[in-house]
Amino acid sequence: MANFAPHREPLGKNPFFLVINESFPHIAVKLKEYWGSEKFMSYLNLSMKYAVHVGQKGFPMAVLIALQRLSEKHEVEHPHLYSNLDKNPDFKVINDAFAHIGTRLKLYWGDQKFKTYIHELLTDTRNGTRKGFPFEVLMALENISQQHKLVHPKIYLGDSEDDIWKRQI
Repeated sequence: MANFAPHREPLGKNPFFLVINESFPHIAVKLKEYWGSEKFMSYLNLSMKYAVHVGQKGFPMAVLIALQRLSEKHEVEHPHLYSNLDKNPDFKVINDAFAHIGTRLKLYWGDQKFKTYIHELLTDTRNGTRKGFPFEVLMALENISQQHKLVHPKIYLGDSEDDIWKRQI
């Protein structure tokens, strides 16, 4: 994680925020609105998914880097939002429906085991006998997986899906 100066610079003057604001002012408005709240990470996730799945061009590399750095800065300035999964709305959906899964997600949060466990949950490892999850739980699992990537990017370094140089064209 990047080291930030101990003082809290106003978000509107942050160079990473300014990069985003220059190209995507509508996203910058929401990031500023949600800064310091639980909605920040969910909105950041939604923006990234939109760029990958819906957008024709996606985000320029400078914006992707700026989003990642803002995510890191947000975690440093607001660690209470990241350390307690019980306050995470996606975790609540999962835990309410499948408490045993919620228990393991909490146990593995911030560890390589989280990545492995999510992968096992989202892929059929039972030779077609897995029923699958209700849609709301499936979306919450996807969201919490993306949140984990944003909060703990070092765990995902070297993943071929995240390495643009290893992708097949």
